[in-house]
Amino acid sequence: QETATGTLTPQTTDLLAQTYIQTGVLPSLGMGKTATAMRQNVLNRAAEMTMGAQTNPDGTAKPMPTAAEAATTIAENKQNIGSQAKAVKDFSTGIQGRQVNSFNTAINHLDTMEGFATALQNGDTKAVNVIANQIAKQTGAPAPTTFDAAKRIVSAEIVKTIVANGGGVKEREEAANDFSAANSPAQLKSVMNSYKELMGGQLKSLNLQYENTTGRKDFDKKLTPAAKKSLSNLRSEGGGNIPPLGASSPALPPGFTADN
Repeated sequence: QETATGTLTPQTTDLLAQTYIQTGVLPSLGMGKTATAMRQNVLNRAAEMTMGAQTNPDGTAKPMPTAAEAATTIAENKQNIGSQAKAVKDFSTGIQGRQVNSFNTAINHLDTMEGFATALQNGDTKAVNVIANQIAKQTGAPAPTTFDAAKRIVSAEIVKTIVANGGGVKEREEAANDFSAANSPAQLKSVMNSYKELMGGQLKSLNLQYENTTGRKDFDKKLTPAAKKSLSNLRSEGGGNIPPLGASSPALPPGFTADN
């Protein structure tokens, strides 16, 4: 309505001027002399805002910015907006976004498999069968019917995450060795918890990178509940130590064997 009449209110003028200061892009106000006059008013107001009297946090007056300094501020703001837009895209469909998704998936799978290990440890056959089917649905692997089958699936999922995040042969071999060394459900849970902590640490780094490059504070929206928990518990939980390989292993439910 304002552009139709050719007269912008002071509030609208301030909003458009501030938008120009932050983005370096003038608003689209149409064609013709009236639109040109409105754009000129916005530019004039932006000049007043960037070159007018300003104060420091302690209330003392700042030196009045020159025209060159004001223009530099707008140009830098435009560059920052471009960098932030690229970072937002990177964390949506780029490498960083794929990394976040791979950690989400891996941590979700580890949570399910931890439930499987707990059911094995407690001798809960019914829960073992239910969770085994969940594992099959999540991973596409056959439902595990033995302790070693569960270990192989967990190891494969971790390797997928390592590959997705640029890990090499050495890291994959170390992960495989970590899981093959687990000789009981308790040890398997401990190894899984260690990897969840490592993934939580990676998410923490990605969180910091996201906030620094995008200027946003909504990283948690990209995480599943399980991934959020791993990130929030990173500093409050200890680092899962793997029990000695000679530790006694609880009895497994009927039909399940530690066939290693």
